[in-house]
Amino acid sequence: AGYTGADGFQCSECPVGTYKTVNGSSACTLCAVAQYSGAVAATDPATCLDCPAGSSAPEGSDVITDCKCNLGYTSTADGTVCTACPAGQYKPTTGVGECTACVPGKYSESVAAFDVATCLDCPANTYAASSSGARTDCTCNAGYNGDDGTACVACPTGSYKAFTGEGVCTNCAAGKYSTEPHAVSQSYCTSCAQYADSPEGSSSGDMCICQLGYYGPGTGPCQPCEEGSFCALGQKGSCTANSNSPAMSPYQANCTCNAGFSVAVADGPCETCPSNTYKEVAGNQSCSSCPANSVSLHDASASRFYCACSPGYYGDLGGPCTICPADSWCLRGQQNSCPPFTESAAGSDEQTDCHAKPGYSCASGDTCDLCAVDHYCPGGPQPNIFACPSGKQAPQGMSAESQCVDASTDCEDPNAEKLFGGACRCRGGFWGDVPAGDPCVVCTAGSYCPGGNVRAACTAFSSSAEGSSFAASCQCDPGYYADAASQCAECESGKWCFGGEVNSCPQNTGSPPRAVSQEGCAPLPGYCSPPGMPYVEGESGYWCDASGTVQACPDGFTSPVRSSSESNCTAIVATPAPAVNKSNTTELVRDGAGACGSGSCSVGFYRQACADGGECVPCTTPALENAAYTSAGVPFDADQCQWACSDGFVQQSAGKCIAGGVEGTVVNETVTEPEVLPAPEEGVVTPIIVAAMVAGGAGVVLGSSAGVWYLQRARRLRKIGFISGPAGPQQPVAFSIVDDTPAMPEARNAWSDEVDLNPVEATGAFHAKFRRPVMQNPFLQGDGYNKPDQNARDDITVQDYVAD
Repeated sequence: AGYTGADGFQCSECPVGTYKTVNGSSACTLCAVAQYSGAVAATDPATCLDCPAGSSAPEGSDVITDCKCNLGYTSTADGTVCTACPAGQYKPTTGVGECTACVPGKYSESVAAFDVATCLDCPANTYAASSSGARTDCTCNAGYNGDDGTACVACPTGSYKAFTGEGVCTNCAAGKYSTEPHAVSQSYCTSCAQYADSPEGSSSGDMCICQLGYYGPGTGPCQPCEEGSFCALGQKGSCTANSNSPAMSPYQANCTCNAGFSVAVADGPCETCPSNTYKEVAGNQSCSSCPANSVSLHDASASRFYCACSPGYYGDLGGPCTICPADSWCLRGQQNSCPPFTESAAGSDEQTDCHAKPGYSCASGDTCDLCAVDHYCPGGPQPNIFACPSGKQAPQGMSAESQCVDASTDCEDPNAEKLFGGACRCRGGFWGDVPAGDPCVVCTAGSYCPGGNVRAACTAFSSSAEGSSFAASCQCDPGYYADAASQCAECESGKWCFGGEVNSCPQNTGSPPRAVSQEGCAPLPGYCSPPGMPYVEGESGYWCDASGTVQACPDGFTSPVRSSSESNCTAIVATPAPAVNKSNTTELVRDGAGACGSGSCSVGFYRQACADGGECVPCTTPALENAAYTSAGVPFDADQCQWACSDGFVQQSAGKCIAGGVEGTVVNETVTEPEVLPAPEEGVVTPIIVAAMVAGGAGVVLGSSAGVWYLQRARRLRKIGFISGPAGPQQPVAFSIVDDTPAMPEARNAWSDEVDLNPVEATGAFHAKFRRPVMQNPFLQGDGYNKPDQNARDDITVQDYVAD
């Protein structure tokens, strides 16, 4: 045992890694696989020792280092214990070596794996780190949701998920929307336009709706609702005739009747306030009746001051109106005194309603005189003076026939009398020196004769009738009035005087000095009235002549209120409704309910509201000059076609484009001492660094040196014919305004060497004009930026400068 060889010959010992348990010539037995033996001439299989765990050795191995790690096991040295590769790793080789990790995005749940195929793909839209040892290590990607280890689904539009793993998608906040599925951050949620809202989780800009009181597409711009309109759900409606609404109104109910109009029935149209009513405020209140004893002089009266007192009543426009008292007359809202020695009944409305008092005679409305001698005057309208019967006589001022007495026979002269047994003398109304044998003659007009040989002249600006006996018979001439000293004074402007009485002109009239009647009070320019009524301001579309008579403007003409001449009537410039162009729409059919068609209009057209016919009509806002519309109105029911300047023109204001440079205005600046750059030496490059679309650039004054302009901090420039398409990356753009550019020869003449930059004050404007570049500028990147022949434009803001 332990030796081997042919019988009868020399036997040799069994080598290491073998053993022999019997005598004889049989061969030595190899130690089994995964065993080793270092013994010589071994006779017991127990001398073959097992390899350490996880390793193996070939048959007949004689040292422990022949034990090498199995596939899927690892150790730092041969002959040592090998450990199984954990889940998520594998080892495809034997011996010393590390386990290999499953790559990211795969997992393996097998232990002691030795094949890369055991690394399985994670379910769709999930991710696992390297060495992942379980399916549940596969978690949902950002932008996807689901349970760990299962296929994840994309977050729908209108939501996002910014983290990996289990968790729900977060809706975009109200007022935002996202059209991107599987969005991975809140930045994908785009804000609706200013003054627009959307529900949480909105998936389209169409879900943005302008707030109440605004109209337009929810993606902008939302424009404030104008006065006379109402705006909701992004749409604008117009108030009906004779109604209005405040700006920013959201509902049709905000449209209320204008002043002078009212709703006769609930939800009905606004109708004209009828005669003798008025309404001063906007709203749906009922029209108010004019004050008692007044009438309205306009239809749709918007003020109680159009209510004028009726004849026979007095008061200012708008009332109250008081009945004209006795002994006066009231016309055009003005109370006037009856002439002296006349009287009238309450409620009189004409001067001719003033009749002579008893003892006086005159035509109605005229100044009365004392009843003449030898007459009697009962008063009232003419005839109101009667001669005494034959043989009878009477002094001045008698009112009844019974006051006529027998003529005196005491004196030879029938117009003489003997008083208290004295000598004969002329009676009142006559004068003459009877004792001297002179006859008694009637007192002449313009004087008075109290009796005897006395004749006194009336004072200045007064007169009397023939045969007057008393100083009171002298009355102020028309146009004069009796002042406090009983002298006749000139009637003032704005008044009229008759019979010594002074009266004010009616409201809204005036008169020159010495006016003698109310007819002398002319209406103020632009005020007119029906006969006998107070004067009110003339309506639009009419004019008032010098007499206050209403005159209509010719057909097709209108005028402002208070117009006083036909020259104030100007032609009505009609704004024709846009012509319906049925050929500029893809669809004009109505559905079964009669709703408007929903087909899009052609470029430059927008669809009317249903109430207006629903047709496609030309866009009109803004009015274009050197520009053209580039889209149809969006939404259909809004006059909001997009527009662009024509080639070779740039925008100056909304809809208006001008050729060449664009004015820029420095605004909201604090003027500081400008920094003056040194003059460049000859041949030195002086570039200006421009940042595309940098917001909020400040701007002050431009400085110059050696014929080269430097921008010290300019507000805005516009470059022409260089950048096409929307603004690109905000990368610096270098260009030179001098001819010699050794540092960047390819940029020579990139811009015109004639840069028209006029230095102005900090609050002024500047112009910039550049020639189209003739090379590719390496500093600009993006679609269309390296196309020097592209006739396009974009905005840039000058942010800083450098001088080399």
